[in-house]
Amino acid sequence: VDSVGSIDIGIKIVPEGENLVINLINQNLQMFSKDWEIDNANRIVYGNKFIDISDFVLSDGYRTIFIEDYNNKGIELNLNNFDFLLINGIINYNKIDFAGEGTVFGRVANIFDKPQIVADIQIPEFTLNGVDYGALGIRLDDDSGKTNATINLNRVEDELLLLVNASLDKESKALDGT
Repeated sequence: VDSVGSIDIGIKIVPEGENLVINLINQNLQMFSKDWEIDNANRIVYGNKFIDISDFVLSDGYRTIFIEDYNNKGIELNLNNFDFLLINGIINYNKIDFAGEGTVFGRVANIFDKPQIVADIQIPEFTLNGVDYGALGIRLDDDSGKTNATINLNRVEDELLLLVNASLDKESKALDGT
């Protein structure tokens, strides 16, 4: 199974005024059957309703994970070159087999007040149970009392196109979609 193998990370925490400065030190990080490195210059400054993340990059030489702050009030995550067959182990349902390499972007803005979530998944060659369905794009956002989702599936060779837009009003629980 392609998952986390070994995590041996040192954490250095130093008070700096009202803030804490955090640095992770890679001693042995193995994930998804590979050895991973953490940029030694990584730095997280955490304070009262404040976060500053710089140089927080993990890589196995091909796949990368970038974590950074968003306007010092949120966190952004970028996963590059990830094979979505990893989802199969998470959902643990043997009748569905996902695959396809792509990117994931996620953001949680305003984490100290009213969190706003955005996620974007792009898989240029998405397969399901071994069948190529073309390019898959999924976008989710959660803001202002509504959760919105867009799914775009596009297979050029036979002009297969699926576009789904949905919106959920959190208060009334009303679902609207096209």
